[in-house]
Amino acid sequence: MYRSSGEQIFARVEKIRHRAQRLLQGEGAAAPATPDDDAEREAIALAARVELRLPDLLSTFQLGPLAADVLVCLVAAEFDPFMRTVVRALQREIGRPWIELGTIAELLDLPPSRVPDLGALFASGGPIRRWSLAAVDDSVDAPVVSTRVKIATRVAQHLVGDDRLPDGLRRVEPRASLAESLV
Repeated sequence: MYRSSGEQIFARVEKIRHRAQRLLQGEGAAAPATPDDDAEREAIALAARVELRLPDLLSTFQLGPLAADVLVCLVAAEFDPFMRTVVRALQREIGRPWIELGTIAELLDLPPSRVPDLGALFASGGPIRRWSLAAVDDSVDAPVVSTRVKIATRVAQHLVGDDRLPDGLRRVEPRASLAESLV
């Protein structure tokens, strides 16, 4: 059972990290299948009323399993220092901290036939872009696999359980109820 949203996200990030390690070592094929207990752990946590933010976000924005995997991959690129090395190695660049859709496809072990679905998530009307869950670098007209994306910082923070408000904002507590209405 997951005890927190952050625990769920980072358990999934760890799977992406293992795939990235295999890619860097030249082992392109997927590792032998291991039982995936994520769905079971998620169900137990939700039954115990643990606030898991990924399933909530997916439900709110009506996103499917591919979008879930993509968001976790983007969170990995945001928080896992090892992923910075991976992105630099796979994309052969040291520029801004963006990850290409082709790199995401590699990390998720997507076949080429699924890359159009991945691209559709970030198209101008695609759900991840439409709901501003991630930014897309439109500065260059590039093939889908070279499209650069980055998760919105607040979305990444939310998914791992960070509830700090941005600078300049503060939480306002509801006022105590006033006397009974005269109407």
